[in-house]
Amino acid sequence: MSNTHNPTELQSSKVTYLFIDGSYLRKSYIDSTAKWFGNEVEDENINIDFNAIKNFFDARKVFYYDYIDRIQGK
Repeated sequence: MSNTHNPTELQSSKVTYLFIDGSYLRKSYIDSTAKWFGNEVEDENINIDFNAIKNFFDARKVFYYDYIDRIQGK
């Protein structure tokens, strides 16, 4: 009986999953833009190319998560 499981094949396979914290990404983008260009960016004007990010990290899947601030008066 032959063993078809080859552990070296499993080790060489590269699977990357990318998890994006939307709130942190937006804040970092706004802070970087203000620092380098001296202008304010509104959240609704931010267009991020998630496919470019996925390709840059050579990720198989990208998971985007964000939170909703439900506290009134902040």
